[in-house]
Amino acid sequence: MTGLLAVTSATPDGDHIGVRVAGDLDFTTCRTLILTVNAHLVQGIAHVTLDASALDFCDSAGLGALVTMHRTLLRIGGTLVIRHPRGPVSRLFALTGLDTVLTVVHAR
Repeated sequence: MTGLLAVTSATPDGDHIGVRVAGDLDFTTCRTLILTVNAHLVQGIAHVTLDASALDFCDSAGLGALVTMHRTLLRIGGTLVIRHPRGPVSRLFALTGLDTVLTVVHAR
């Protein structure tokens, strides 16, 4: 499955940025997310909150991109928080055990 991914960023607050993803995070689109986050890192951002509430699909390449971002942020003393994944994406985090490695905050 391949699709489109929309990535939008909020205005940075100190060294924190909120990033929203919508659509499909897969082999063809994960580079868009990585480039967006990396652009913020070079501006001194170390803490990223990723709103995944509109993420419909994530494949192994998307998971790999999230793990890479997590490791990169940890290396610079930062954090990655993934907020509100839903449906199949939430189940994928649980199935792979990444919800125990990554900081994932589920909707209440």
